[in-house]
Amino acid sequence: MFDIYITKFPAPNLIADEYLASLLAARPQDTTGVWLGLSIPYQSAALLAKAITTARGFVKVIAEEYRHPKIATAQALPIAYKEIMRKRDLATIEMGIPVMLGEVVLYGLLDSPRVWIFSAQSPTLQNLGYMPGGIAVNIDKLTGEIVTDHELMADSDRLRLAQGEVFPDE
Repeated sequence: MFDIYITKFPAPNLIADEYLASLLAARPQDTTGVWLGLSIPYQSAALLAKAITTARGFVKVIAEEYRHPKIATAQALPIAYKEIMRKRDLATIEMGIPVMLGEVVLYGLLDSPRVWIFSAQSPTLQNLGYMPGGIAVNIDKLTGEIVTDHELMADSDRLRLAQGEVFPDE
């Protein structure tokens, strides 16, 4: 079953103002989004998400289990650190110069209901003009596994398909 995570609220007439106010009041300060608290099939969640986005809200349809992460940031940090160092080593080999990194930290600019995002800034990459100028890793909040950007995009594509969008042939 699935829930909806809202990161930008829609026009006030879509959901009662009182309900939105209670969601905002209950939201932890370190997040940018709020769970609706639903437990509905994926297709139903996708259609509701489409209605919210049509009203200019931003949402994600996520398995309801993610409302309560099993992996804390302290548990995810060593996993992220190891993967960021692996990526740094690969970049060093590919570029032929040492890639220096800053501290591995929880990336606070993006709030994701599914993954913890950790990053390390790289003066080496920044000086060479790379954007972004660092290395980031996504850690699943339930399993502690590394989630690739490709996997996160596949989730987004799945939602768009469920909402009836047609993708042009590539």
